[in-house]
Amino acid sequence: MTSKTLQPITEPQTPATPPKQESRVVLGFLIALSAHFSLALAQFFMKKVQPKISSFQVQYIIFIQMAVYNYILCCRNNFPIYFTKPQINRLTILRGILGIIGSTGLLYSLNKLSLSEVIVISNTSPVITNILAIIFLKETLDLPLALNAILSMAGVLFIAQPGFLFSSNQVTVDRGSLALGFLCASISAICGGIAPLVLKTAGKYVKPITLSYFFGFVVSILAPIGMFSQSAVPLNFKDFVMLLIGGITMTAGQVLWAKSALYAEASRLSMALYSQTIFAYILEIVVDQIYPDEMKIIGTLFILSGFFVLLQKAVRQSKEKTVSK
Repeated sequence: MTSKTLQPITEPQTPATPPKQESRVVLGFLIALSAHFSLALAQFFMKKVQPKISSFQVQYIIFIQMAVYNYILCCRNNFPIYFTKPQINRLTILRGILGIIGSTGLLYSLNKLSLSEVIVISNTSPVITNILAIIFLKETLDLPLALNAILSMAGVLFIAQPGFLFSSNQVTVDRGSLALGFLCASISAICGGIAPLVLKTAGKYVKPITLSYFFGFVVSILAPIGMFSQSAVPLNFKDFVMLLIGGITMTAGQVLWAKSALYAEASRLSMALYSQTIFAYILEIVVDQIYPDEMKIIGTLFILSGFFVLLQKAVRQSKEKTVSK
């Protein structure tokens, strides 16, 4: 596909009438909820095939599907996948590298922890993004942001229950395995926190589907390198179907999440990010009969409360702007 002259991407104009504006915000939340349900499903099926299938093999199969699906979408919509400015190409490749590090940490943590634990810990990435934005973009640390960071970190502690704070009578628990799982989930969260800073620079010129294509493309190229250190195994029909569904739901989740941002501000949608936790609990309860304990529920409530503070601030600011008009 030939490259095109880069032009800044503009979002759809916000409707002037309040009722239509509110309906667009509601539509954005519904799309975001659908996105995170798809992502929770993808992670659920990725976890199901481990540890039988190595993490890099799972990664390769999932993300090569993502690259192919998004390539087809780019072709159908006539979106460029190569750019004349080297800086944009470097940024899109960097997005892919962050993606493979983050997804590798995610897959390893899925092999060591429960699905709901992985989703909650990896989804602390918005806190990391906010901290990095304060340091590198000189944004202001206000009270809602500080409360969000404190409540989110407290929630992670309740979910992870580290030995230096929580005692446990379970002698069969492999502390080393759990520590590795929490470390990998944290690495995934850090990469997820850095990625928006890269996307903020490239996003003015690159369509979300194109960025998703690069995400899948770079990961599918680098994943086989990691497969050399792990033995690839042949897939039976059941594993193939689960990974096929995982690739489809992963692609759908990424595209829907990018699409939802066209209908509402990202700060308004931050609460929807944590719907993955609820979906993960539902999947674990319905399919695997795994129930969260009291500490994990408390930790989840801490994190949800923190982002409710930010969501409340976003709604208040939106009302103030409406009144000023």
